[in-house]
Amino acid sequence: MSSSPFQSPKLSITSDADLHSALDQLRLSSDCCNLYEGIVKYCGKSKNLSAGRRAHSLLQQSSLRSDRYLANLLVEMYGKCGKLDEARRVFDTIAVPNVFSWTLLLVVYAHNGHLRKSRQIFEAMPEKDVAAWNAMMNLYVENQDFDSAKEIFDRMKARDVFSWTAMITAYSHSGDLESAKACFDRMKRRNSVTWNAMLAAYIRNGHTVEAESFFRKIPRPDAVSWNSIISAVAKCGDLRRARQLFDQSPEKNVVTYNTMITSFVQTNRVDLAKNFFDRMEEKDSVSWNAMITGYAQSGHLDKAREMFDRMPDRDRDPASWNSMISGYALEGRLEDAKFLFDSMDGKRNLVSWNALIAGYGQNGYGKEAINLFKKMVVEFRSELPNKVTCISVLDACASSLSLSDGRAMHARIFLYGVQSETVVGNSLINMYGKCGLLDQAARILITMPHANSISWNTLIGSYAQLGRAAIAIQLLPLMICDGFQPCQVTFSGVLSACGHGGLWSRAREFFVSMVGDFGVEPIAGHYACVIDLLGRSGLLIEAQDLLQSTPQDEISCMSIVGASRLHGNCGIGSQAALRASQIDPQSSAPYVFLSSF
Repeated sequence: MSSSPFQSPKLSITSDADLHSALDQLRLSSDCCNLYEGIVKYCGKSKNLSAGRRAHSLLQQSSLRSDRYLANLLVEMYGKCGKLDEARRVFDTIAVPNVFSWTLLLVVYAHNGHLRKSRQIFEAMPEKDVAAWNAMMNLYVENQDFDSAKEIFDRMKARDVFSWTAMITAYSHSGDLESAKACFDRMKRRNSVTWNAMLAAYIRNGHTVEAESFFRKIPRPDAVSWNSIISAVAKCGDLRRARQLFDQSPEKNVVTYNTMITSFVQTNRVDLAKNFFDRMEEKDSVSWNAMITGYAQSGHLDKAREMFDRMPDRDRDPASWNSMISGYALEGRLEDAKFLFDSMDGKRNLVSWNALIAGYGQNGYGKEAINLFKKMVVEFRSELPNKVTCISVLDACASSLSLSDGRAMHARIFLYGVQSETVVGNSLINMYGKCGLLDQAARILITMPHANSISWNTLIGSYAQLGRAAIAIQLLPLMICDGFQPCQVTFSGVLSACGHGGLWSRAREFFVSMVGDFGVEPIAGHYACVIDLLGRSGLLIEAQDLLQSTPQDEISCMSIVGASRLHGNCGIGSQAALRASQIDPQSSAPYVFLSSF
C-alpha cells in the first residue's frame, strides 16, 4: 500500500515539546499519516532515536504499517541516527521498494561511512532514474572521489541540470577550473543553482577577479549569488569593494549582513561591524557570535559581555559561551573564564574544554591545564580530543616540565587519531626538548610524515637552549638538505647555540652568511646575540662597532656594559651605559653596572 487512508493537515514539529504532544496524539489516533510524518522527520533531524523507535512501534500496530512513504521516512530517520541495521530491516519490510526507497538506502549507507556498500546498492537497483544517478554522483563528490563521480556521470544515459551542476562542483573541488568551465559551457539549460555553482568554482580556486566578471553575466543573480561574491571580495581584503557590492545588492538577508560583520571582525574593525549589526532587522546566532568574538578578541571584554548578556537563546548556543571563555583567557582573566565554563552545565562541547585548557597553559598555569585535561577525559565523552587539545596539553607539559604527563599525552595521540598532524609532531618536539630528552625530540622529527621548517627550528632551538651547540649547528645543513630554507627563527637558534658554546668565530660566520647566502634580514635578537658573544670573548671593539651599525636596544648595550666590566674596559662600558640610559631613561641598570667598576 503506498497511499494513506487518513490525511490530516500538515504538522510542524519544531521542538521536543511539540514532539511529546504529537506522540500523545498518536496514541489516541494511530492512523494519522501526517502525525507519523512530522514525528519521524523531527526525530531524524534531532537524532532522537528513542522517540523515533516509539513512533515506529506504534506504526507497526496501525493500519499504516505497510505504507511505503512512511517506511521510506523511517529508513531515513534510522540512517540519520546511525542505526544502519534498523534502517535495512525497515527497507526489507517494504513489499515493493520504489526508486526513492533504494536511493534513500544508498544515501543512508554513504552518510554513515559505507560508500562502497552504497555503490553495491546502487548497482543492485532494479531500475534507476536520473535522481538516483545524481544521488550516487553527489555522494562521490561529497567524499572527494572525483574520478568515480566522473565515471557515474559518463555512464548516465539521461542527464538533467542537476547532473551537470554536480559535475561542475566535482571539477571545482578537484581544482580543475577549466573542466568545470567546459562543463558549464556545454549545458543547454541552466538554472540559478548552476550559475552559482560555477561562480563558486571561480571563488574556490582563488579567481576572485574572474568570479566578479562572471557574476555580472548571471541573468538573475539571487541572494546566494550576491552573498558569494560579497564574501569572496571581502576575504581578499577589499572591504571597500565588498561594501559597494553590499549596497548594490537588491536582496539583503541575514547571510549578507553576517558576511560583512564577519569580514570587519576578522580585520579588527569591530566598530564598522557593529554598524552593520545595528542595521539588521533580524539577527541569528552567527550575527551575535561574530560580534561577541570581535569584541573579545580585540580586548573589549566589557562590550563582549554586554553582547553576551543581551543575546537571545544563548543557552542553546555554546559558541557564544566559548567566545567569552576564550576572550577572558586571552586577557588572563581565568577566574571569569572558569566561572562561565562551570556555568555551562550540559552545554559544554570540545571547544569549551579546549578554550579553558589553552587559557591555563598560555597564562603560565601548565599544571592546571594538565589537570583540567585529565578531568575532561573522565567527564566529557561526547567527542574525542582533537589536535587543538593535544597541542595545548603538550605545550602545558613543556612549560611545566611535566615529562610523565607529556609521555602519557604522546601515547594518547594515537588513540585520538592525530599522530600524523604536523602541528602535533612539532609540539612533541618542543615538549621533549624542553624536558631535556633531545634524542627523543630528534626521533619525533625523523619519523614525522610531513615535517616542516617549524619542526627543524624547534629542534635546533631545543639543542641550543640546553647548550648542545655542536649538534644544533650540525642540524642547519640537514634542514637545508631536507628542502627548507633557514629563516630568522632558525638563525636565532643557531646564534644562540654559538653563544652557549662560546663560538664567537662561528657566530660571526653565520651572521654574515644569513644575509649574504640566505637573504635573511637580521633582527635585534640576532645583533644582541653576536654582540654579547663578542663582548664575552673580549672583542669589545668589534662588539662596539657592531652596536653602532645597528638599531640599538638596551639589551645589546647592557651586554657590552657587562662585558666591559668583566674585561676592565671602563671607557667602552661607559659609552654603552650612556646609550642604554638614553634608550630607557627610567632604567637604573646602567648606573648599577657603572657603579661596580
